[in-house]
Amino acid sequence: MTEQEFYQKLLAELDKSAENDKQLSALLDKIQSGQADFSDSSAYWQKLSGLIGSVLSRNVIEAGSGLNEEVSYLMLKSGHMRAFQIMSMVQKALDERQNIHINAVNPAFPEERARKASHSLEDKTVSQEVVQRRAENAIANIAVSFHDDYIKENASFRQKAGLTCHVNRIGASKCCAWCAEVAGRYEVSRAPADFWRRHDHCSCQIIYETSKFRQRLSGTGRGWQVDSEVHRRQAQAIQYKPARFTREQAQALEQQNLRQYRGLTEAENSKLKTDTPQTIVNNSMLYSPEYRNLFDKLGESTKITRKIFQNSRKALLHRTGTEFEDLIFINSDTGEVYSRTDYNVKRQVMPSKKMKQMVLASPNIVISIHNHPGSAVPSLSDINSCRDRKYKYGIIACHNGNLFKYTILDSSYPESYSDMLLDKINYLLYNNDDSTDKTTNELNQYLGELEKIGISLEVFKWK
Repeated sequence: MTEQEFYQKLLAELDKSAENDKQLSALLDKIQSGQADFSDSSAYWQKLSGLIGSVLSRNVIEAGSGLNEEVSYLMLKSGHMRAFQIMSMVQKALDERQNIHINAVNPAFPEERARKASHSLEDKTVSQEVVQRRAENAIANIAVSFHDDYIKENASFRQKAGLTCHVNRIGASKCCAWCAEVAGRYEVSRAPADFWRRHDHCSCQIIYETSKFRQRLSGTGRGWQVDSEVHRRQAQAIQYKPARFTREQAQALEQQNLRQYRGLTEAENSKLKTDTPQTIVNNSMLYSPEYRNLFDKLGESTKITRKIFQNSRKALLHRTGTEFEDLIFINSDTGEVYSRTDYNVKRQVMPSKKMKQMVLASPNIVISIHNHPGSAVPSLSDINSCRDRKYKYGIIACHNGNLFKYTILDSSYPESYSDMLLDKINYLLYNNDDSTDKTTNELNQYLGELEKIGISLEVFKWK
């Protein structure tokens, strides 16, 4: 078994265990709906970290091959990315409620600690039982620390930015004396030295709170001073005429526009619900010339480009505020269009019989389009569908405005390596909103590696 095959096997087992865990599924739904706080993300991440350790423990092989070390390191790497995605979703929802606009900071991956723990799984001087115990405990503890690192890094960053932040360590019921000693609520800079430490199987929750009040800068040059209570009350008492829509006003306008574009009656509109605010599409973006110009980069005729744009926009309007996807097939020679808009399984698409017949009758001619509520890059499943069904190419229309075009150059591409590259590209796009030379160079490097193995992925970013 190769390193990548072993890694993919463990990832699949982890995902299956997570999907079958009712508590994890409930917490994830709450996080994705924007209703969670950091206590929910802490509970979710502690549970998932335990699963990471358990999966590794069950699958460790005889020491000396090097597979244990490399795969456990990759599991931690992917876990670090997943932790930041979870925490960022929670952070964004909490900030929106307080009208705070500060990007989340991604803590550095603990390279040395991860390497040391992973290397210990190759120790031939200990029994297999000891190696399994190390895999379960040490790896899980490092994974749990990703959540703590996020809390520490972002609380400190916001404190320095002038916001009032407190960290809170909450001991579990019947927690040990050591944990009880450091538990409590503190200003970030005044937390005890041992506040961030954990022992094996520690179930303490470490969270933080951000006040929507900025601190007032003192005239002494010695940093920030907390506003007085009188100053805060005075600030709250002043009534300003809003220069922009509130979140509630924006959502009301969004629903009004949706009713107009969907042609819904008032009765039908009353049933329309927005379960996932983070997947709401910006209508002004969809009807802007800048967004329309993205589709000219696909390289099709004016007629086909217009059909691709109109059907992509229609899918985004139909699925805004949901986790569902529409699927559209367009014959690039004739302009014939078939679509499937009634398949209501989250984050999945399914072609109709007529659509399947269309592809069979015109291999390498049909263009496939579907929306991505999470605005992620094409998945390996999307890539495989493009290969197996012989699309001319596939298009992903993201709810955040990004557009992806993927084409199969060589059908013998290695799936595990392709999946890893797609994850890296997705991680890079998710965590970097800027266009610095470093980000652009790194993105081009990954896209180049993907093309070398037979997959062309073109990224058209909305700004």
